[in-house]
Amino acid sequence: MTLQSPRLPLAERAGAIARALAPDITAGIGAALFVAGVDMIHRPSALIAAGLLCLAVGLLAARRS
Repeated sequence: MTLQSPRLPLAERAGAIARALAPDITAGIGAALFVAGVDMIHRPSALIAAGLLCLAVGLLAARRS
């Protein structure tokens, strides 16, 4: 009988944490881009569109997991 650690290797744990945080980070970036776009009201279309897209992707990813 060999002694084995019950924990996953570090690379697998880091990957699982990254996959779990990805929807939250994406939604946060989307919200920040949306706020920045509204703040720069004279040229908001690109940032607002990017922010809404990131929010949508974040919500879809969160709903999927």
